[in-house]
Amino acid sequence: MMSAFVSFDEFENELKLERNRLSNATSYRRITADLSYRVALKVRSVEPFLDQDTSRTVVVKMYPKLDEERVSDVSKFLRVIATDLNLHKGLSNELKTRLNKPNKKMTFSKLN
Repeated sequence: MMSAFVSFDEFENELKLERNRLSNATSYRRITADLSYRVALKVRSVEPFLDQDTSRTVVVKMYPKLDEERVSDVSKFLRVIATDLNLHKGLSNELKTRLNKPNKKMTFSKLN
């Protein structure tokens, strides 16, 4: 399992932001975000969510009666946020700066 560069507080904050972003989403998505947040608060660690199988196992242990689709969605929700934060945290400052710069438009010229 990969180790986390991200603190649990950063992970929790991102989950809160995502829950707020989904305030106008379907009830299914809002419930998925809420369940994800509850799982994370119970575990209080980022590491289990960096791995697909471990993330799924944690969700199943906490909510054994959830249907397979919901288990998959909650575990994926947690994994995607954890891995995205971890990836960005592990980037060098130079690379972060380059990624944040707008891309120049590519132009093509006609060959003779």
